[in-house]
Amino acid sequence: KLLGSFADMEMALVIAIVSIFLILAAQFSSIVKPFIIMMTIPTATIGVIFGLVVSHNPLGLLSFIGIVSLAGIAVNNGILLIDFIDRERQKGKDRVTAVVDGCKVRFRPIMLTTITAVLCLIPVAVGIAGKSGLWVPLANAIIWGLSISTLSVLNVIPAAYLIADDWTSRLAKKS
Repeated sequence: KLLGSFADMEMALVIAIVSIFLILAAQFSSIVKPFIIMMTIPTATIGVIFGLVVSHNPLGLLSFIGIVSLAGIAVNNGILLIDFIDRERQKGKDRVTAVVDGCKVRFRPIMLTTITAVLCLIPVAVGIAGKSGLWVPLANAIIWGLSISTLSVLNVIPAAYLIADDWTSRLAKKS
């Protein structure tokens, strides 16, 4: 029965990722920008694995639920950043200035969102929130995954945006 649960969670993760991608593609009217935003999901997963190793928690059903939850949570900061950069570009700023301004202006909201989520989950992660011992792997998965994905939003996403924008402008010039 447990293997069936993992297979169900894997299917839930795939459905979540595809759904998020389709919603982002419709929202941004682009296929490239959702891929950039979705780069936060693999980095969140790396954070989960690192966090589970550090906290000596197994990759169980609850930590996998944390990974599925992170598929939705981790992309929020990427959406904030890419949306701001796009609005700056529409105002006429060049791509590098828009990315730098986006990182400066959105740094505080992104960090506050992550810090509040992490701080709220710490009591659960250390097992002091009542009978929360069962929920420790889920809390650790979300804490570590969100923390690492936030670093990727502030580093990987801007670089990927610049690379993708350069690549798409070169393709547009060739055609």
